[in-house]
Amino acid sequence: MFIFSPRPVFVLACFALAAGALSQPVPTLAWRRVIDNHYNATHWDDQAHNITTDASGYAIFNYAVDGTGSDHWSRDAKIGPANNSVFDTGATTGFQLKNGVVTVSPLIGGTQYVWRVDTNTNSSPGGGYPLTFDCSTTTNPVPLTAGFTPFPAGDQYAVGTHVDASGNLMVAVNEADASGHHFLHMMTIAKADGTIISDHQNTLINPNTAYWNSATNTWIVAGNDPASLPGLSGRWGSYDPADGSEKFSDHANGSIIPGETFSQNYVVNPLPGNAIGVTLNAIDAKKIGGTTYSHTLQVRNAAYSMMWHYPATGTATGLGLQVASLSASAPVYAVGNPDSSNGGGNQFIDKFDWTGALQWHHTHQPVQKIYPTTEGFFGQEYYQASNTIFLEHYIDATNTYDWGRSYKGTDTGVPIMGGVALFQNFLYVMNSVQNTTTGYDLILERFVTGITLSSVSCASTIPGGTPLPVTIHLNGNVVGSPMTVALNSNSNAITMPNGKLGQNFLVPVGQDSIVVNLTTHGGVTTQVVLTAIQNGVRRAVATKVTP
Repeated sequence: MFIFSPRPVFVLACFALAAGALSQPVPTLAWRRVIDNHYNATHWDDQAHNITTDASGYAIFNYAVDGTGSDHWSRDAKIGPANNSVFDTGATTGFQLKNGVVTVSPLIGGTQYVWRVDTNTNSSPGGGYPLTFDCSTTTNPVPLTAGFTPFPAGDQYAVGTHVDASGNLMVAVNEADASGHHFLHMMTIAKADGTIISDHQNTLINPNTAYWNSATNTWIVAGNDPASLPGLSGRWGSYDPADGSEKFSDHANGSIIPGETFSQNYVVNPLPGNAIGVTLNAIDAKKIGGTTYSHTLQVRNAAYSMMWHYPATGTATGLGLQVASLSASAPVYAVGNPDSSNGGGNQFIDKFDWTGALQWHHTHQPVQKIYPTTEGFFGQEYYQASNTIFLEHYIDATNTYDWGRSYKGTDTGVPIMGGVALFQNFLYVMNSVQNTTTGYDLILERFVTGITLSSVSCASTIPGGTPLPVTIHLNGNVVGSPMTVALNSNSNAITMPNGKLGQNFLVPVGQDSIVVNLTTHGGVTTQVVLTAIQNGVRRAVATKVTP
């Protein structure tokens, strides 16, 4: 079940301020899909993992379901912008698959390929479970590397994935040796047959996260420094999968003295132009005096040279969570928490320009994960006080949140954020919520940003043989070029001006509606549904044709 509930008072106040100053319409819900599999007679959980899009704007996502017995099955799905299900497949018996990640290749001869990497939590066989399949298929795909398990069994998991121009999987893995020491393992796995093309390790870092930097052809990795108080000391750097070498790095040592424990960790994020956002967090826990939290922010280019540093001297309060930007001419946003809690409702956001000048600092922000857009950003957070996931939309020009949506189940389980995937002028949002009768259900929604279809209206009753005026409404005036809207009738009792059951109409630039006159046909009383469609947004109206 999906419940819309209001965000705390500060957001509602922002909504009120924004109402008269919107630069564009708020996002429009195109459709909502609930996935609720019942493979297990007693556990019906469908838990969101991650979501992305292909080159055509189709949603590609992974989620876990409860299988038979104690099995957890990993499933991959492809859903189109019109809410058309292309495939939903991948259940595998005998495994406890968790933390599935799907990664889409670039176009290769007109085709894209999807790699899925799971972690099998069974002690036997254990290890990782990657497979790949043709993304363009219109039926349940047959994995090209089904059953292939190259990761060693035991304590390991993928921390980063990338698909190269040939469709091969590149994966960075946190792996542990027989003594329990964790290290970075980098592999390249062939699309064609699953053979390992390249296989190298680096023991200088215990990795937590990794992403691929195309400018240097290396992994940018953040984690712990195993050489100095593992778990308290941080390290980040650039690591070459071709030979396992560390190209550049930085580290920050922790310490333990009587009455005080000092720990440091890094967060790295990709920025436009292959720049690297580097946040260094520090936690100083004192037996007398309590715990303090601080951070610094760096932006470096792909070659490691410093572009800017904030603050210029000293540290800023709180812990950094993420740095993100849409382009090299757009703002740089830094999201953080005042402390180590993760209950939501108290994050801060800093806005910088590309010289590192702070534009503003906002506290009590409803954002733990930020998704920059041309007009501002979407932000998502888990708010512990109401056990709810919130999605918010921020307009930078007006300094306001103008729209929000919430995801809350009817049971007490913590909702799961699956993520947001933006494509052109729309976005997919995927989360899971727990309900009392169905367990965790996956909620997938698609929203259209900007001008789109709002509603369609007409008289509720019309005598046959009388023209029926139908008004197609948009949520704002058309700009740029006329907007095409399809209108369809489900009965021959009402036909379009072209004499058929469906026809496309153009809404002129500068208008937010058009009126079209349809032909009605009498004889017997007939209920008719007229459906307008634009960019996957469907709106319907019912009318009755009388003799």
